[in-house]
Amino acid sequence: MKTLKSTFFILLGCCFLLFTNMKCKKDKNSLNTLPPITTEGKDTFGCMFGNELWLRAYTLTIGYPDLDAHFTEEGGLYIVCSRYRDGIPYEDDMRIRFTNSPMQEGTYILNASNTSIDIWVYQKDGTGKEYKFDNAGTLKLTRFDVVNKIVSGEFFSA
Repeated sequence: MKTLKSTFFILLGCCFLLFTNMKCKKDKNSLNTLPPITTEGKDTFGCMFGNELWLRAYTLTIGYPDLDAHFTEEGGLYIVCSRYRDGIPYEDDMRIRFTNSPMQEGTYILNASNTSIDIWVYQKDGTGKEYKFDNAGTLKLTRFDVVNKIVSGEFFSA
């Protein structure tokens, strides 16, 4: 009986610790503001497109990440981001391809020969619109670390 009582109190104590120490972390970023610019590889993405805020969706769709970046064999960069809109994840996509080679930290003037920016925005009824930008301002890389797979900066400033 004493062993059963001890086991009960141990389980009760574990449950107490489990439920009192496990809290949902509140996201420091509201859905109405851009995330802070970092250089630590915190897996964030945000931008303004027209007058709309574009934040990554944070979904776990199998086979389709909401934020993905690849370093191309030629030394360029390819970024794909699906966004969060109206409180729910959407399949809106922003695809940014920079073909400067080799890429490194610094500021680049974007033009048709080194950049393609395609944005697909879908409506709730399934229709959509594609936007293409060939001469779209500047790219400012504050960190370009191929080894640790970290890219930080202002990717599309017009």
